[in-house]
Amino acid sequence: MPPQMGPGGQQGQMGGGGNFLKDMQRGVKQMANQIKKFETWMASAIKKGVVIPQEITDKLTEAKAAIEKINSAQSSEDLQNSDFDPSVLSDATQTLEQYRQEQQQQEQMLKGMQRGMKEMMRGFKMYASQIAKLEKKKTVIPADIKDTVAKATAIFDAVQKAKTYDEAEAAGIEDLQDIMMNLNDGGQQLEMLARWPQVTKQMDSQLKILNSQLKKDKSIVTRLTAKGIDVSAAFTAFEEGVNKLQTARNDAVTKMQAGDSQGAFDAVESDFFGQMDDVMQNQQTIDLMNNLGNVNSQLQKSLNDAQRVINTLKRKKVDTTELVDLLNQAKTKASEIKASLKAKPIDTDNIQTALEDMQNIKQEFDDKAEELGGDTTQPMPWEQGTKQFQTLQMPVGMNQYLPQQQTNPMGESNPQPSPGPSMGY
Repeated sequence: MPPQMGPGGQQGQMGGGGNFLKDMQRGVKQMANQIKKFETWMASAIKKGVVIPQEITDKLTEAKAAIEKINSAQSSEDLQNSDFDPSVLSDATQTLEQYRQEQQQQEQMLKGMQRGMKEMMRGFKMYASQIAKLEKKKTVIPADIKDTVAKATAIFDAVQKAKTYDEAEAAGIEDLQDIMMNLNDGGQQLEMLARWPQVTKQMDSQLKILNSQLKKDKSIVTRLTAKGIDVSAAFTAFEEGVNKLQTARNDAVTKMQAGDSQGAFDAVESDFFGQMDDVMQNQQTIDLMNNLGNVNSQLQKSLNDAQRVINTLKRKKVDTTELVDLLNQAKTKASEIKASLKAKPIDTDNIQTALEDMQNIKQEFDDKAEELGGDTTQPMPWEQGTKQFQTLQMPVGMNQYLPQQQTNPMGESNPQPSPGPSMGY
């Protein structure tokens, strides 16, 4: 608070002759020093880019004029005749001091915000560099993610260049938390995009194996036909299945190149890997017929695998009654197949039907096991690998420099700056 002017702390009483004037002039010296310090601070603030409001400039002019009146007065009557009002000087100095403190507080808040931004930008720059690497590999980045990255970049740049807290606030810092959350949400999609090359590599590898197997199976079919064993229907279905997988692979790549990443991954999951079991079922029929001597051991292996799944679920206290029933059906069917294999001549239609029945039982068993928690399916390629996009974090204490959401009586949110420390000269 500025000093009180006048003897006994009384303002506005201009009686008392020369003593009153001297008291006034002595008291105003401290205010004059405050005004000089304010002018020094104001000059420094202007150099930093602070725009001083006209109201503050007017208050400064009023204070200086009041001080000049007191210092130039020769008597109390001079002050009275000049219509001097002591409260003008007191109000002006209080207003100037309050404004200076508010500006220094905002300056400290700006510095704290900029320090926090630098820490946050380290993680963001790594995030952005990962996107740049994907783009160099011709990966199409979703437009919404690119837009969000651009918004974050603009805010970071504006805050770092800001000379006042108002400039930083105008840059959109109130949106920064939502932007960072959106970037983290997009990180999962970017992880999948980063693994797209390994997805196509795995599809191409499997197609290569399947096409090689097709060539082998064609010779097998010819040989079995010569022996009176007709598996041409299984071969035709196998060949059609491989062609469908190739089409699914090409469609997925086309969608990815067009920027439809979600459509590409859906196609890979449902139309490629999701159809693989059906395609391989036909190949396995041919393989089983070509290796009659191995059928018994393969059937036994499937039964043993099923028993292990049941044992695992039982240890978890899961009711396996339905699985046990399906396993018993599989055992019965396995016995029928073994008997058919020993029959002479071999009834291929009967064996194929029995094998299909066995496959259906196995599929039903696998579905039920998955439902009970004994999932035997393999993860998709983009679900495997080291995580590349780390979660972005707001620095500790950063919230004190961001506008806080306050609800007005109409139920709307108004961002308000958090109070910072009060600073003196």
